[in-house]
Formats: sequence, C-alpha cells, structure tokens
Amino acid sequence: RKTVHMALLIILSANIPQKVDIFAVHQKNIIFTPIIKKNNRRMKRYAIGVDIGGTNTVVGMVDAQGECVATLGFKTREFEYIDDYVGTICDNIEKLVGSVADCELVGIGIGAPNMVYHTGCIEKPANLFWKDRQTGDRMEIIPMAEMIRHRFPDTLVRGTNDANTAAIGEMCFGGARGM
Repeated sequence: RKTVHMALLIILSANIPQKVDIFAVHQKNIIFTPIIKKNNRRMKRYAIGVDIGGTNTVVGMVDAQGECVATLGFKTREFEYIDDYVGTICDNIEKLVGSVADCELVGIGIGAPNMVYHTGCIEKPANLFWKDRQTGDRMEIIPMAEMIRHRFPDTLVRGTNDANTAAIGEMCFGGARGM
C-alpha cells in the first residue's frame, strides 16, 4: 500500500512547480485538485499506483487526499511474456477507472525492482523473468513506463525503484511520517 501511495507522489511531482516541496503539499492533505468540471460534468480525479514485486503485483486507485480507494492484484510470475504481463496491468487499470462514475485519471505511477526514474525502464531485474515474444529471450531492459503509456497515451506515466517508493511512502503516509 505504501508503494501505491508513493507511486502517486512520483507521478504528481511532475505536475507540481519545482519550488514547491512535495512533502509540504502532502501535509496539507490535498495532493491534486479532487474535482474538476469537464463538459459541464463534475469529474472525480484519481491516480493509479502500480506496485510490481517478484511475487505479486498490485494496482491501486488513489484519491486526491492520498487514500487508496480500491486495489486489484495478481501473481507476477504467472506470465512468461512481458506483453501479457503489461496487458494485465493495463486491464486492471481500466477496471479500476471504469468502476468509478465520472472519473478522470491524472496519472500512473509505478514502483518496481531496478526501475530507473529517468528512463522508466526496469534494468536487469534479479527476480523478474519475462521474455520478449518476438525473440524468446529474457528481457534485460524492460521499458515498463513506455509500454503502459502505449495503452494510456494521454496520461502521465512515471516510475522508480520499489525500495525508494516504499521508503518515501512510509515517510509520507506511514510510520516514518514527519521524519
């Protein structure tokens, strides 16, 4: 759950001016504008966090106050090919977004082993063993953010190492809050 919260902070940090401290923004308990008007309809705004682990993957929907309102999960190792795995992540995102009437998705944040923030790639993960369907080779560099962005082209997609997401998630939402 903490990783899902941190994923929210990762994606939203790109929308907050550089001079604003993201932790100070969170302490006010509003991370992004919760409701907007679009085509004369009130839209509720949510972010998606994806926690990729060696055993399980969890996709969560987070509201403007940083509360996780819904999650879906599945076994990470059920998939031999990366495109099947990413397709399941995207299907779960669509299920969560579709479960809320008048929902606007503001972004998708990903926490994964060996994920590099600057590239959005998972590089040489020790515990993730997907193959490329075309070559049949194990993927050493997985362009995860790009692959998810392909299904959600108008949505901000960001990611970083899962250990960082967990630590900062604890700092913002958990036992290390205020440190």
